[in-house]
Amino acid sequence: MCFIAVACQLPNKSENPAPMSPNAYAQLFHLRIENTDTTLYIFNGTDTISIQKKSSPTFCLGSTTQWGYFHALDVENRIAGMTFPNTIENQEFQSEYVSSGKIKDLQINGAEMDWEWLLTYPADYYLYSPFDESACERLASTPMTCVPFCDYLEPHPLGRLEWIKVIGWLNGKYPSACAYFEKEKNQYESLIKSASNESVLIGSFDDKQFWINSNKSHVHQIIKDSGHLSTLNSNKGNTPLDQEQLWELLPQIQHVILIGTAMQQDQAEKQLRDWKMRFGNHGYYINTSVTSYFEMGPLQPSLLLQNLLELPSPQSGFIQKID
Repeated sequence: MCFIAVACQLPNKSENPAPMSPNAYAQLFHLRIENTDTTLYIFNGTDTISIQKKSSPTFCLGSTTQWGYFHALDVENRIAGMTFPNTIENQEFQSEYVSSGKIKDLQINGAEMDWEWLLTYPADYYLYSPFDESACERLASTPMTCVPFCDYLEPHPLGRLEWIKVIGWLNGKYPSACAYFEKEKNQYESLIKSASNESVLIGSFDDKQFWINSNKSHVHQIIKDSGHLSTLNSNKGNTPLDQEQLWELLPQIQHVILIGTAMQQDQAEKQLRDWKMRFGNHGYYINTSVTSYFEMGPLQPSLLLQNLLELPSPQSGFIQKID
């Protein structure tokens, strides 16, 4: 295992390091008290990365999925810039922070990163998804600390939610983050149901391939916790199925859930109705433009779990039934 200190000195080692309250589900971060200081450790692949807390920090977000954690803790004022801020379906946020220019769009015309701005006005932290570390190389000359935000790699939806503690700790709102997590955890755990014989497939379809998560993902776990059989059987990450593979699988599936934007919904509904005629599946759609699924889904796993429990007739939430 490789140990890396990101934009900070190596933390002093304590003879008897004592953890803060142990994580309930999260496996990829740890907060540890050493002497009088607390250090955040993030486990990114074979690397262990240490992060020190800064006073009244500012953040740049490399993904809109990170925004939900700041929104839940009411610390959006700490965001200096983020990618695709205009896609956040929250009018108060758009009015208060985006339209007013308080939060910088980190991309130029929705494409290339505005490196000149990032290098000229560095925030205290840059949160990024570990699958693309190229930004950290460009920001190495700045005092900005790059933080790999690995929430989506957690195998359990509550492990993913528990990353709210990371945002809480960095912003001085750790108790609030713990309270949010405990409330949602209790709600989620109260809904868990034993297995049934009906199978569920969740993913996105681009006319040629159906993209699904692996059986080690939080999506696989939440399907299991809803009492359904999960058909995610690959040990790898985001896996594509071609049409032949998909059509071989669909006759075994009772519930097919497609994920996409409002612009993609008409085509998705057409595809789901075709599959229903061919294979007899129930079809559903998660409209990410309307539900803010990618931004708020990680913060509300119990709502998605409740929707899955309600199949074939989900009520208000993320999932819409397509007749």
